[in-house]
Amino acid sequence: MYPNQGLMFNEFPLDQHTLRDLNRHEKSLGLLTEKFVQLLKEAPDGILDLKMAADFLAVRQKRRIYDITNVLEGIGLIEKRTKNSIQWKGGSAATNGPDIQARLDELQAEVEYLENLEKKVDEHRGKVLQSLKNVQEDLDNLQYAYVTHQDLINIFQDRTMLIIRAPPGTKLEAPVPENPMEQQPVQTIFSLKRSYKVHVKSFTTPIHVLLVNQEEGSDKARVLPVPATSDSIALARRPAAKSN
Repeated sequence: MYPNQGLMFNEFPLDQHTLRDLNRHEKSLGLLTEKFVQLLKEAPDGILDLKMAADFLAVRQKRRIYDITNVLEGIGLIEKRTKNSIQWKGGSAATNGPDIQARLDELQAEVEYLENLEKKVDEHRGKVLQSLKNVQEDLDNLQYAYVTHQDLINIFQDRTMLIIRAPPGTKLEAPVPENPMEQQPVQTIFSLKRSYKVHVKSFTTPIHVLLVNQEEGSDKARVLPVPATSDSIALARRPAAKSN
C-alpha cells in the first residue's frame, strides 16, 4: 500500500527505545480503531455522535478520534451529518465481510504510518532548529552578520529609508497619523497631508539614525546623518528617480 514507506524510514533509522515507543503507540491506536469501528457498527442506523464515542471509549485526546474519522471519510466509508456526528455509508453497519475488514485494515495501516511519519518529522524539525541556533551562536559567523547600505537600496529601490541603530531595550512608538481634516478650514484641506511620526527612546547608550536614499541618476546609496540637515531634507522631499 505504501511503496515508499520502507525507503523513507530506512533513511532515518530508529533506535531501540524509539521502536518500543512506536510499537506501544501502534498497538494502542489499533485497539482504539477496532473499538471505534465496533461502536459505529452497533449505532442505530449507523449514526454515531463523536462526543459520545470519545466519552464511551475514554479518549483523552479527541484528535485521535478525528484522525480515524478523517481517514474513514477519505476512503468513502462514512460521511458527516453534523459537526459532531457521522454516518456509515460503506454498506450495512452490521456487515463484517471481507471487503469491510480489508478497508479497516487499510485504515489502521494508514493511521499508523502517518503517526510514525509525524513523529519523525517532529524529531528532524528539532534537529534543524538546533542547527540554526548553533549557526547563530557561533562567534566565527558574527563577522558576516550585517547588511550594507547598498544592499538596502538594491532591495528597496526608489525609496527613502531611515536606519535606526539602537541598544537593547530601546522604546519605539509609532502614533496614529494625525488627520489633517480635523479642525482645519475647508479651503486648506486639499493642501494638507498626514503627519507621520516615530518616537525612539533609549535609556542607556545613544541612538544613531541615518537617512539612506538612492543618488539621482545612479544606483549607488547616499547616506546622510539625522538630525536632518538642509541637504537631507531636500533629498527626502525630491521625487523618486524613474527607471528608463
